[in-house]
Formats: sequence, C-alpha cells, structure tokens
Amino acid sequence: PYIDMPLQHADDTILKSMKRGGNADQYKRLFTKMRNAIPGLALRTTFLVGFPGETAEQFQSLINFVEDVQFDRVGVFTYSAEEGTPSFDMSGPVAANTMRDRKNQLMEAQQSISLRRNSDWVGRELDILVESRDQLDAVGRSFRDAPEIDGSVRILNTVHQPGSIVRVRVVGAQPYDLTAIAL
Repeated sequence: PYIDMPLQHADDTILKSMKRGGNADQYKRLFTKMRNAIPGLALRTTFLVGFPGETAEQFQSLINFVEDVQFDRVGVFTYSAEEGTPSFDMSGPVAANTMRDRKNQLMEAQQSISLRRNSDWVGRELDILVESRDQLDAVGRSFRDAPEIDGSVRILNTVHQPGSIVRVRVVGAQPYDLTAIAL
C-alpha cells in the first residue's frame, strides 16, 4: 500500500501554469478517500519550487497543503529552465537563492511531519527486506520505502543477510528512517 503521485505543486494558479490537471481541493479529497480505503497507506509525492512566476503566497499555499495532507514521504526539487519546454520562455523567473530557501523550508516542514508519521510505527511490526549489513546490524526497507529515494529500517543486532525478509518490531523513529529489532 504505497502510492507515489508526483503532484509538482499545490497552488491552483501554478498548477494551471504547469498545465497540470486537478487542483489542491481535488487532491485532498482523493488522498482522504485513498487513506480511508487502504489502512496504513504510505503516500509519497514530489514538488517543484521556483516555477516561473511562483510568488511567496503561492509557495505558502504549497506549505499549507503539505501540512494539511501529511504525506509520509516528500521529495522537493528546484525549477530549472530546460530549452524546448513550454516553461522555458515564461516570465517571472525565481532567483536561485529564493528557490533554494523555499526547497529547504518545504523540506523542514516535511521533516517534522515525517518524524510524526514514522513515530506512529514505534511498537508496531513490519516485514523488512534486508538489503545490506555491517558487523552487527542489517539495513533494509519496508513497503513504505522505495529503493534509493525513501528512508530505511536499521535492524539492530541481527544475523539476517541481504535478500531475506525479516519480521521486526519498530523501536525508534527518525525523520526518514526507523530502527527495529528482529522478532
């Protein structure tokens, strides 16, 4: 139960400029329906900050949307003009330092959300696919973690090898990762 839906933005005017279908209210209703239909659903998305013409108010709409929806995972990218794309010649470029600040601000907002959502897993059991190990611990991922882009689960003091699936109890949470013990 993992859905990655790259929304790109949540301000309706920016979404129209991007020629994206849907709007923030439709997305919120859709995510509510998904979560009601699929208990334990992990929602992931990606956003683009600094699209030409993005104002501080439109960026704040994006922050508010992320705080309302409470995604499990969020990726944030800064806009870059690509020749041959419709946005290449758009007016209203956003300064590079503003884009960087907005990216950092959105990621900070998401970190606290992610930590709360991860903390909800402490004390619960998960199946983990072990991907690597060191001398004492193994590292893997659950259904909530896409390879190479999401967090991981560190299984403490275990002998399990890469490729094995291990039932664990979560004992700790960080903004991106979980800590667990094998059962």
